[in-house]
Amino acid sequence: MIPPELQRLHISPEEPFNPFQKQLRLTLKNNGVQIVNGCVSDSQCIATLTLLQTQITERTIAFGIDGQNNRVMLQLTILYQISTASSNDLIPPTTIQVERELNINPNAVLGTNTERERVLRDLYIDATSQIIRNLSSQ
Repeated sequence: MIPPELQRLHISPEEPFNPFQKQLRLTLKNNGVQIVNGCVSDSQCIATLTLLQTQITERTIAFGIDGQNNRVMLQLTILYQISTASSNDLIPPTTIQVERELNINPNAVLGTNTERERVLRDLYIDATSQIIRNLSSQ
């Protein structure tokens, strides 16, 4: 259960077309959090979730017999904090890291790209689930 002081959030920076933010907004709404776009007054916006850093890294973990990269580890790192309208930290800067393997088939580029999109979507879901758990434990 999300505490009352975190049930109305402003997300900063506001990037509504960012794939991670789309998933974050959906997950927050599904958990009873109202997303406030642009805090006009302190009474309208109880808390701000600030995404300080969002980074996707990729590292090779296996090569095929032909020497080509055939498996990579995708890692999503999110650094965020939640503060009140008066700039008091409710959740200090916190880092979340999630990772998944991706198999690469150089003979099926379209299939690999589709699989990469699925793995990224799964990473976004995992990261937003961890943020919800952190909010619920407050």
